[in-house]
Amino acid sequence: MRPNQRHKVPLRITLLISVGIFSGCGTTNLGSGTTCEATAQNVFPTKRALLAFQACNGTLTECDESGAYQVWLAESDDLLNWNIVENWVPFSGTDTDLVVRSDLLYFYSNPGAVRTLDLTQGTLSCAQNLELIDDDGTSRTESTYALTPVVRESDNRIVVAFFKSEEVKASDPRTCETLPCTRTLSTAVETASGVGVRFQITSGSRVSLTLTSSDPLAYDPDLIKGDTSDGFLVSMARDDTTVEMYASETLEGIYSNIGEVLNHGSAAAILFDSENYWFLGSTLDTETPQNRVIKLYGSSTLSALPASSSPTTFEGVDYPTLGTGSLQVKDPALVLLE
Repeated sequence: MRPNQRHKVPLRITLLISVGIFSGCGTTNLGSGTTCEATAQNVFPTKRALLAFQACNGTLTECDESGAYQVWLAESDDLLNWNIVENWVPFSGTDTDLVVRSDLLYFYSNPGAVRTLDLTQGTLSCAQNLELIDDDGTSRTESTYALTPVVRESDNRIVVAFFKSEEVKASDPRTCETLPCTRTLSTAVETASGVGVRFQITSGSRVSLTLTSSDPLAYDPDLIKGDTSDGFLVSMARDDTTVEMYASETLEGIYSNIGEVLNHGSAAAILFDSENYWFLGSTLDTETPQNRVIKLYGSSTLSALPASSSPTTFEGVDYPTLGTGSLQVKDPALVLLE
């Protein structure tokens, strides 16, 4: 599908999320020198949509420091009104994406960490290292950036799309160490016994971009299954205000650029709920510029959302467990439980 094929019904909403003093999570000793953060217990989401996001309190720590951000989980029935899932304990992480399979909610975070929330037992697992297997059998661990997962319907296996670490600048993952460069979005398929952690890399690339000094950025990819006429879709931020969309008829095919879908804010996640596309991202708060807010945009089509009108702002849920402070909230991920 190309933009403007269907009538657009836009809905623009801003989620204002306050972030403040975080409680310490502690660690759990697993033996053999392995530790992990204490994990959440008795976590039973009750609503249809889940939103993971990372937050840092800038009054307590420098938000560009490693480990400064924690991942929170909110829920909603209407995608408009949100609350933190009861008993949630945040964990350290960045660029977290979500996928649901059977009774497990998977959290994929940089640099290749995987956690699962058992939706029947209410327990969050400790992190495991993602393992990617090359064609020659070489195992890669902690060598990926910006993991985005989907479940392949034909065999119920998870497919992850990612940037390889050698294509990522350490100080700025949005670009390469040297320019010009080629940035490729690759995919890998869960092995038969992979349990969401072990994957075989697929040959070729899904998206290939040339980054230059005048066009240096490509980041925050998100892979989803769209409407029947749209096929599979990848969104990609190209700068702080522009998001492009790429489409393929098949999940592991080559994705072609079908145009710009957001030109007044960067989106970190997209979702199709059988009726509308939902785009989520974070940007500086216009009223309190030192803070960041999460924005949610809805449209029945992939047409570009007009830059002339600002998102409608409403009072988000007052999260008492997060407090207040200099707020940095970003990298949302959205998934439906039904």
